[in-house]
Amino acid sequence: MRVLSAISLVLVICLCGSAAARQERPRVKIKDSEALAGPWEFASPSGVSGIFVQIVTLSLGPPSHHTLLYQECQFDVYHRYLGTTKEGWFATSNDKPEDGTTNFDGRHLRIHSTGTTELRPFDVNITFHPRGREWTGTWRRDGRTREVVLTRPRPPGFCQSPFCSDWNGEPNPQSRFRFTPGSLHIRESSDGVYTVWLDRTMSGSEQVDERDGEPLRVISLGKGAIALETTSPGALTFRYSGKLSFDHLIGQWGAATVGGLLAPSHFIHAP
Repeated sequence: MRVLSAISLVLVICLCGSAAARQERPRVKIKDSEALAGPWEFASPSGVSGIFVQIVTLSLGPPSHHTLLYQECQFDVYHRYLGTTKEGWFATSNDKPEDGTTNFDGRHLRIHSTGTTELRPFDVNITFHPRGREWTGTWRRDGRTREVVLTRPRPPGFCQSPFCSDWNGEPNPQSRFRFTPGSLHIRESSDGVYTVWLDRTMSGSEQVDERDGEPLRVISLGKGAIALETTSPGALTFRYSGKLSFDHLIGQWGAATVGGLLAPSHFIHAP
């Protein structure tokens, strides 16, 4: 999985520095970005299909009355079967023309793909239900349309790893970044694949940068220790190493040449 492209990040920077753009392009913020972000999928005899949602939101001003500068939603549509994953990326705001057409209003998602990605042509028409924490609608592939319900990944029984949960960030007095608001999420799918993602909020003197659904690669996952890596193409790779301590996950972020990632390193099991 990927995160925002370098071109998209350049666009973010340009929008930050342009007061005129802020005034000329008023936007309505998509709510519940943390609830929306991350993986949603369903299983069938032909494998596991789903979407992975990433949302980046850039705002200006104090928390009481933020002015939205920029928001991008990216959707990784994927299909896994017998250990092989095929996927395609789609977005609601992108500098490059998409081969498929994507529409998303914060609840209703429609994607029409003509087969220019790894996936064969498909049509997705689903709606997010915040209370039920699920998507419902239709998924058409290989000439067949089916009614689907997409939920968070889950195994047939219980997750075998104690790490499978939601983890809320906690202050770390020894960290370079004492506390950055955020949370870590770990799920196991019905086919045994683990999916991990990070939500975090970075605040400057005026600007707030929210990143929900940052995918992390699982390097190792044992009974009491875990190692994860960031996956942003063309950027530094940061590795997280953590260990369980009762209901706490204690760890640190690091890279070969710089300090840690601007994200929580200590977490507590979410109630």
